[in-house]
Amino acid sequence: MAKEFHVQLSDETADAFKRAAEAEHVDPIAYVGSFLEASVPRLLFLNGAQAAIDEHGGGFARRFGPARAADNAA
Repeated sequence: MAKEFHVQLSDETADAFKRAAEAEHVDPIAYVGSFLEASVPRLLFLNGAQAAIDEHGGGFARRFGPARAADNAA
């Protein structure tokens, strides 16, 4: 089910979207929607990756960090 959002953009961003939409010969609103649909999965992935780093990064660094690599070099 589609949802509708109303957002405000700077003039520069709005103009950039309009130019990009014109280059693709599509409606600017449709272009922005497609842009968001394509961008959200990557954003969710990056946010999830950052959450995993925040939660487990310290333990991972202690287990596999530089000190351990130096021990293996000897």
